[in-house]
Amino acid sequence: KTDLHRIGYIDEFFEANFALNEGEELLARNMHLSKRQLSRVLQKYYGMGYRQKLICARMDHAAWLLRSSDTPVFRIAETVGYSSESAFFQVFRRHFQMTPQQYRCQSGYSNTK
Repeated sequence: KTDLHRIGYIDEFFEANFALNEGEELLARNMHLSKRQLSRVLQKYYGMGYRQKLICARMDHAAWLLRSSDTPVFRIAETVGYSSESAFFQVFRRHFQMTPQQYRCQSGYSNTK
C-alpha cells in the first residue's frame, strides 16, 4: 500500500473511531499489521504512538464541539470516549493549556442566535 493510502486510512479510522478504547487492535487487524508494526507505522507517519494519536483525535473533536455548539462539557467528554469528566478535563488542559470552558470562551462561541 502506498504511504498516501495508509495515511488516509489511518486518518479516517481515527476520525470515525476516536471514542473506541480498544481501537488499536482493530486498526492493526484492519491494516493487516501486528500492534508492533502498527506502532512503527504511526511513529513513521505521525511521530507518535497509537495512544497519543487517539488523544489528538479526541481533542480535535472536542475542540470542534466546543467551538461550534453549546453541548455541555460532560456530554462532550462522553462523546469523545471519556468515562469521567475529570479525566477529560485533565487531558484537555494538558493538550490545550486551558480548561474546556476557557477554550470555548476564547474561541468566541456564542449560543445567541
